[in-house]
Amino acid sequence: MSTAGILPGMSESPAEIFVLVKEALNIHKLLVIIVLVYFAKVYDVCITLDTEIEFIWKSPWNSMKVIYLLTRYAIFVDSIMELFAVALPTPSEHTCLRISQGLQVIYTLGIAIGDLILTTRAWAFWQTTKHITIMLSLFWAITWTAEFGLTTYSITTYRFGVQELAKAVNLKGCILTSNKLIIAPLTLLSF
Repeated sequence: MSTAGILPGMSESPAEIFVLVKEALNIHKLLVIIVLVYFAKVYDVCITLDTEIEFIWKSPWNSMKVIYLLTRYAIFVDSIMELFAVALPTPSEHTCLRISQGLQVIYTLGIAIGDLILTTRAWAFWQTTKHITIMLSLFWAITWTAEFGLTTYSITTYRFGVQELAKAVNLKGCILTSNKLIIAPLTLLSF
């Protein structure tokens, strides 16, 4: 059953209006969460900066230092991208797709790097034997090859849109209208 439309010449069912209002509330909640996480991270950096400078920044460059810095500071990049995704007034589908692709890559790389840190710890704990080195390296490579493949496929299925109804109630940001995979299942396998 349709009701009179919010926009001239349009009619929306109560279910469509409910979904739109729910989406607007979710976007508002997401904005609040992004800002809170961002400021918590800034606070964490501020209270630990002197120790980090002493033990990380003054140490010689090596692969573990690079991995640490990537995992420590990637959140600033993805927080800014998330804010753009939900706060841009009228983003094009192309802009939304590019932001989502960037976020998906950053998320996936972040998890992969975190897994690499845990894998390296396990390797060191198990006495760095050749057998363990091969086994852990193969497991990590197979898992993350599949994860990146699923992520790439998932990104190609994203579709964004701003319906006329969303414009009428001033709903901003990138609104994902369809995709095939929301969470790549092998992320769970890696843990």
